[in-house]
Amino acid sequence: MLLSRYLWAVRPPPQNSAKAKKLGGGRAARKSPIGSTNNQWGMNKTPTD
Repeated sequence: MLLSRYLWAVRPPPQNSAKAKKLGGGRAARKSPIGSTNNQWGMNKTPTD
């Protein structure tokens, strides 16, 4: 379950890493507690990729 949510949360950023990271990440973090963790993971994974 957690991996699934983490995947769909970090999937949108690939195209607009900077924009998706701010919009999607910020929104996800506020929507649910898991989003907060996803935001950090995505931030680290997006630039690395």
